Amino acid sequence: MSFTLALLAGLALPARDTTPAPATRRDDDVTVTVTIDSAKHEVKIKAGPFFLPNMGAMDHHAQMDMGATHNTPVYHFTWPVDGWLRGFKTNVVDVNGGQLPKHVMHHMIGVNFSRRQLLYPAAERLFGAGTETADATIPSTIGVPMKPNMDLGFYIAWHNDTGKDMENVYMTLVLEYSPKNLNPRPVDVMPLYMDANLTVGASNMFDLPPGKSEQTYEFTMPISG
Repeated sequence: MSFTLALLAGLALPARDTTPAPATRRDDDVTVTVTIDSAKHEVKIKAGPFFLPNMGAMDHHAQMDMGATHNTPVYHFTWPVDGWLRGFKTNVVDVNGGQLPKHVMHHMIGVNFSRRQLLYPAAERLFGAGTETADATIPSTIGVPMKPNMDLGFYIAWHNDTGKDMENVYMTLVLEYSPKNLNPRPVDVMPLYMDANLTVGASNMFDLPPGKSEQTYEFTMPISG
């Protein structure tokens, strides 16, 4: 879960490329809507419609590497409330809100363009979900501090292996938050992402030789606390 620590390592793969690709988009038709449920303390995001062409089965789990998604559009929205982010829920639905196979959303990454990462000179990776990711919530005693008008966005890698093309697909995202007037005040926590072979703006894959080997990344924490 992206509120804690992510350690990723990549492997060199055979030449055949079945990495999940962006959906075939009609970009003028894809919109992002934001609504607030103040009673439930939820910010609800809906993006679409997407057209997902049928794709073959993936041969390698490791190909969920972000390489293909560097060319995936980022869908921006403005964070609307003052408080603390404390969880997310994702879903895939049709135009009428009916449930679609959730696994066709191979992975999704949420980004806060209004704050940099702790370790890397890049926008903050705020949350993320993959095919195997359950909905995630942290205790109300802690939270990621958020301010109104922060520029947030997300990108999606789709993999439709249902055997048929899918029209009018929507992704929904529910972001749970604690309100500013919560008492006692939550303790501020920040997302911490690190990678054994991260190159900002490029793939984190590397060749793994036979036998025992190590891949390391040394860093200095840029803040105290």
